Amino acid sequence: MFQSRLGRIVAGGALAGASVFAFAAPTSAAAPGIACKSMTGTITGTVTLKKCTGNTGKASKPLPSASLVSGGTITWKNNKTTTVTLKVTQGPGTKCATGSTEYDAKGKTTADTTGSAKVGGKVAAKVCASAGGSISLVPGTQATIQ
Repeated sequence: MFQSRLGRIVAGGALAGASVFAFAAPTSAAAPGIACKSMTGTITGTVTLKKCTGNTGKASKPLPSASLVSGGTITWKNNKTTTVTLKVTQGPGTKCATGSTEYDAKGKTTADTTGSAKVGGKVAAKVCASAGGSISLVPGTQATIQ
């Protein structure tokens, strides 16, 4: 039952929040993208993206883990926002610790106030969810928002 619930919670992605309106950066602007090298959190609590590039303040504010289902708005430490949509599938899990499950999130950026991500840009993250309920990025990967 735990794996089934975990699948429903994490299967939507590794990045989102509640609905918030945001103004998009002009599509003609060349956006460098956002990459986060770390994610910490729990299935039943919150998750935080850390060690992030771009105009983010280097990290996100904590996001409710339940918001990982299909995407939403990420509020960054500097109060800028990025809104994404996500689709999550179960990954091979070859780099996750024994007993953990890998989930691969892919999607698109739908709005951004950081100026670092392009509307329509790709979003991707590979996440390990442990049997104990902790969530982290697959070792050696990063969450990217282009």
